Parts: sequence; structure tokens; C-alpha cells
Amino acid sequence: MPLGDLHGYQTEIIGELAPIVGSRGAKARAKVSLPTGAGKTRVAVEAAVEYVLTADVGSKYVLWVAQTDELCEQAVQSFRQVWSNCGKDWTELRIVRLWGGNPIRRPLPMMCQRRW
Repeated sequence: MPLGDLHGYQTEIIGELAPIVGSRGAKARAKVSLPTGAGKTRVAVEAAVEYVLTADVGSKYVLWVAQTDELCEQAVQSFRQVWSNCGKDWTELRIVRLWGGNPIRRPLPMMCQRRW
């Protein structure tokens, strides 16, 4: 499913978040404050996907932490949608669900196979 275009403020926030997502240590923290429905999850996911697509081979991991199962699942769906629209062709995204009653098992990769 195609994603809608980002708003200008979202693009600006992603541009500021992307280098933070890829950094380490005490300076690798950010807080995004937007009204409900303004796209906090999408902004954070877009920045994370940008990082994964440009990171060195051994550094392509993102740990997503949220306070509820619903927010975690929302992030999973957002990652899938953004990846299928922005991922490099024939690259895969592996999502491991480690919350709630989800059993620990081998992640199923999602291949980015865009059709033009």
C-alpha cells in the first residue's frame, strides 16, 4: 500500500532525528512531541529505516521500546509499510516481537520487492 506524502514538519523532524538514531552513547537520545495523529510513529520509523538503509553492515539494528502492546504493534505495521515503500529492492526487514504473549521464535524476514 503506498504511503501518503510526508508533511514539511515531518520531513524536518526526520532530518534532525536521522543522525541521532545512528549515534551511540548519551547523546543518542531524542524526544518527539507532536499532537495525537500528527505522525510520531511514522516520523520515528522513517528515521530508523533511513538509518538502517545507510548504516554499515554490522550496525543495522533498531530496538523499539513502547509502553503498550498496541503501540508496539502500531510500530511493527509502520515499519512494514515504510520498508515496503522505501526499502532497497531485494533487501529484507526482520521484525522480532518481544512483548506481551508473543512467543520467542525466529523472525520472519520481509523482503522489499517493489513492482514498478
